[in-house]
Amino acid sequence: MNYIKTEWKVSENEPKNMQKLLSFNENQLIQIQLLAGKEISTHKAGTDALIIVRKGKVQFTVEGKEIVITNHDILYLEPDENHSIIALEDTELLLVKIR
Repeated sequence: MNYIKTEWKVSENEPKNMQKLLSFNENQLIQIQLLAGKEISTHKAGTDALIIVRKGKVQFTVEGKEIVITNHDILYLEPDENHSIIALEDTELLLVKIR
């Protein structure tokens, strides 16, 4: 068993936080926190990726297509899909990078 305590770490002084929570079998679990209006510019994950929204609302632009996801949604991204992120509300995501 591995218990992982997560905390809200962003503030006006640090509006974006990314923290690796766990690595296992070459997979990674990463916590991403963004204040409303903050962005992550276009990039590729390089692996299969699951995005799980724990709090808030975020807009992904994936290969030019926009989708808004909330804490009721999960998004799957393929390794070579270009994507960017903008937080529409204060947002916390879990990113599972699957190798």
